[in-house]
Amino acid sequence: MTTDQLSSEHAAATLLDGKLIAVTGGANGMGAEIVRRFATFGAAGGVVLDLPGTLGNSTLPPGWTEAALDLRDDSSIESAFETVRRDAGSVDVLVACAGIVPLWSTIAGVDLGEWEEVMTVNAGGVFKSIRACLPMMNRPGAIVVLASQNADHAHPHSVSYTASKHAVLGVVRTAALELGPSGIRVNAIAPGSIATDAYLGRLRIREREMGVAVETALDGERRRTVLERLATASEVAQVAAFLASDLASAVSGHMLPVGTNVR
Repeated sequence: MTTDQLSSEHAAATLLDGKLIAVTGGANGMGAEIVRRFATFGAAGGVVLDLPGTLGNSTLPPGWTEAALDLRDDSSIESAFETVRRDAGSVDVLVACAGIVPLWSTIAGVDLGEWEEVMTVNAGGVFKSIRACLPMMNRPGAIVVLASQNADHAHPHSVSYTASKHAVLGVVRTAALELGPSGIRVNAIAPGSIATDAYLGRLRIREREMGVAVETALDGERRRTVLERLATASEVAQVAAFLASDLASAVSGHMLPVGTNVR
């Protein structure tokens, strides 16, 4: 291994050196990958917040604990972040990753209960997580929100999801303006289609209901991206680490696309 390679590895391992992290939706999928990557980048530890049924399914990195969080329940949010205060004391970075993606539906076909749940979890959850975490956030600090390419443009048959992610971007931009003077940066990531287990599961349902083969759907997504390939969860996590790190010390109020489609 060359001196440059050793230096690069050392720099990566200390990118988040000593930082304490809270990750909502951190037990599975993209959130779990963010936890793993943040640990390799030197984070001192943190708290994974997710639904009770998802916790305890994997080995956490050293210094990390878990807390139950249901973004549909205000008392659960209060209790979860009280656990963060108890376990971590303070937080340098909040990653708001928790969210739900409903199945495709026309506007006329959207169940009103589903609409309320998607807006509550995706948009309300980001707002309430930020508000609950603020009293324990160190300055300087960083908030990284997982939005979506649907925060920037729409997609047919996903009105509730698209609306919720547009609202998320509004929360990010407003929070950046309000919190910036006190030393807290707020940014979002807009992933394109990422082949997580949850996404592949939705494609299999569409295959059964609409007759579009999973590989055909994936190939279409690949061809529409700038790089003509799908980004990975690890690549999204690396962008999250950048935004959480001091390398992005003058970046706030922005949404970074990762693996998005050509507009």
